[in-house]
Amino acid sequence: MHIEPEYLATSYSQMGEVELMELAQAYDSFTDTAQAALRAEFASRKLEPPVIEDPEEDEEPRNLVTLRRYRDLSEAIVARSLLESAGIYVFLREESN
Repeated sequence: MHIEPEYLATSYSQMGEVELMELAQAYDSFTDTAQAALRAEFASRKLEPPVIEDPEEDEEPRNLVTLRRYRDLSEAIVARSLLESAGIYVFLREESN
């Protein structure tokens, strides 16, 4: 789906400053056209774009804990999906090879 630069410029120009700042938090996920339109809007308002922090830099290092060992990778994947659905980060060692 291609969105015209003029449409983006009009949409951005109608946003409030707070809304524009919130939108800029997702800058890296935008197309080149959307990024250019957003930069132009910030420039036209003489606004400094927000500094986007890398969330991983703020987190404390995690210690990995082995919960269980599986002979079959498919069983480990099922267990991982159950843990992830509960909001628990899971890393399968053999899957990364």
